Amino acid sequence: MDVYKSDNEQAETIRKWWDENGKSIVTGVILGLVAIFGWRAWQDYTRQQAESASELYQNVLEIINSDTAKDEARVISDKIIEDYGDTAYAVLVKLIDARLAVDANDYEAAVGHLRWALDNNKETSLEHIIRLRLARAVAFQRKYDEARALLKVSDKGGFAASYDEAEADILKQQGDMDGARALYEQALNKRQSANLDTAVLELKLDDLGRSAE
Repeated sequence: MDVYKSDNEQAETIRKWWDENGKSIVTGVILGLVAIFGWRAWQDYTRQQAESASELYQNVLEIINSDTAKDEARVISDKIIEDYGDTAYAVLVKLIDARLAVDANDYEAAVGHLRWALDNNKETSLEHIIRLRLARAVAFQRKYDEARALLKVSDKGGFAASYDEAEADILKQQGDMDGARALYEQALNKRQSANLDTAVLELKLDDLGRSAE
């Protein structure tokens, strides 16, 4: 805007500019406010959902840990899955459901729960735990090739030894003692290098007999 224009000229210029652009500016401001408050409302809703799911999840844990009222635990679990299926608590509940199914020797149900957890999980920290449990549950169904295929992942993170151990357990179930022994020893070396507990692996190797040095 020319600073040498008179006040009237400047006022007229501003009026014309407002006629041409004012509505779009107001609309933009309104949309911006809607976006801000809409996002805050969504955050509030998400927080409320998480808090409600957390409370129900704690109820499930209390029931499971007391080893009583398993039917009640399943009812609460179903409610979490139905109402809060997009939260991490739904995945954790599915892990509990899978454990209950394994305790009841219902491996088909356990596999179903774990597949749901793997498909719906959004937390990278849980993926390996779910996958390892799923592979073991599938192996209990004697679907050994499928179980071992679940363990073939490129990035095993800090779970490399656990993957070796799980595959060794499957080979042992299949009767391949030499293959199992080799993987147990591989897992043992990895755990020792990482200064992790090796007591269980030591027992498994002692049960098979160590390979000749």
